[in-house]
Amino acid sequence: MKTGLLLLITLCSLISGCGGATGGTDSGNPDKISMQMLIYQASDFFNHSLAQLELSNITFNKALFALDKIHFRSSGKCKQPGTSSDTEIIEGPILIDLLSNQAIMELSELEIPDGFYCRITLRFKKIAGNISSDTIPIGNSILIGGERSDGIAFEFAVTSTQGLKLENDKTGIAINKATQQNRFLIGFDIEQWFQNIDLFDNNLEIGINSQGEPTIFINESINPSLYEQIILNIKKSAALFSDNDNDFNLDQTEQQQPLAEGDSVVIPAGDGS
Repeated sequence: MKTGLLLLITLCSLISGCGGATGGTDSGNPDKISMQMLIYQASDFFNHSLAQLELSNITFNKALFALDKIHFRSSGKCKQPGTSSDTEIIEGPILIDLLSNQAIMELSELEIPDGFYCRITLRFKKIAGNISSDTIPIGNSILIGGERSDGIAFEFAVTSTQGLKLENDKTGIAINKATQQNRFLIGFDIEQWFQNIDLFDNNLEIGINSQGEPTIFINESINPSLYEQIILNIKKSAALFSDNDNDFNLDQTEQQQPLAEGDSVVIPAGDGS
């Protein structure tokens, strides 16, 4: 049984253009849903945000994601290639800081036809630019940072487009206006992110950051084996839950009943399948 540490990110307030859907669907009339992204920790439980999050021998102080698109795929079509059968409900980028309990840009009442869906795909895309920012992952689609217990910093940076797939092809994900099932939580179990990752390995390449501090950089070219493993861990850590009591908190009962779970299969850039 999982309990969780909840650091809530609101994806809630309608913005112009977010209701437009593309792609075919077998679903019914449009419904409006709200979604919230959060991280939770399997061994503890809190209801508030933290500037830093400590796990055993590492501390996280940055977790920035640039969400570009959310695609819904109708049940029965999960095996079809491409995105022509998908319903697209946002066009980003939506900038998300998972450690601050705030969305830099907010969304809600996303318009999606009633019906059953077998897959939700979240696509994270690089934010263009060359300036330095602590709150926006400029030049990256995902940026996670922190320190080891001995004070050595680490920075995990993704510059490529990444797709995260939440799938339930057995019972489907119901969007139902009549039963009020229209509020959802996307949760990441943060304890899985650095699972089987040894940041104290003496063979790791250590560089110097812009402040002149020793830093373990983890990206496509530096410490690439750790990079690939962390990407898979993040994707596998994700799950979709129904916010049954409409409080935008993930309680123990809701955690025990995920509607869809993440897949560690790498989705090629630009492919929503």
